[in-house]
Amino acid sequence: MKFAACICLKLLEIVFTVAATILKKLSDRYSERLLTSNKKNLTEWMLLNTISLTKEADDFGDLAYIGYIYISIILLLARFKEKTRNYHITEIILLSFGVLFFTIQGLLIFGIIEELPDNILVFGYSLGAVTFLCAILFAIDLLFFKQMADPKNAMSQTDLERAIETSTKEVYQITNNAKVNQFEQCCHPTAAKNVKKLKYLRTDL
Repeated sequence: MKFAACICLKLLEIVFTVAATILKKLSDRYSERLLTSNKKNLTEWMLLNTISLTKEADDFGDLAYIGYIYISIILLLARFKEKTRNYHITEIILLSFGVLFFTIQGLLIFGIIEELPDNILVFGYSLGAVTFLCAILFAIDLLFFKQMADPKNAMSQTDLERAIETSTKEVYQITNNAKVNQFEQCCHPTAAKNVKKLKYLRTDL
């Protein structure tokens, strides 16, 4: 059940990262059209032809959206291979950076939402909401599915180890008791008397 929920969550991560990338590209195209019309009307738009505040923020958004499409697909394929094993350190690091990157990108978008023209506000709100949703999905994946192994299995494994230890101790005690019994039989006074008696048996009969 937990494995199925993890797979569904990773599929949602892929869907929403793709949706965020598509929204980003659509907003950029619409921004270019708006920039062209503003140039014709001799009006200035400080955001140039992107929904981001600067060129660096725009490149960071493209890197986060497109990069995590591939990362989410790789994590999904890795989960099909690993199944119910716990997350590796690489998976934890990638999901942690996903939460960080998408949170920063969402804050950047909502930080300049007031400076956007009215014609592009819908793209700004939509892209910001989808970006924060991706960050929430990565956070849920990291917090609730990092430990995929059932703790009951871990308890049963420890119980098995304890049972093996007790069985080895019992075998050790049994072997020690057997050695003690053999020693007592060999070195007991009655055994010594029997040995002495055998020394005085007549052989000339």
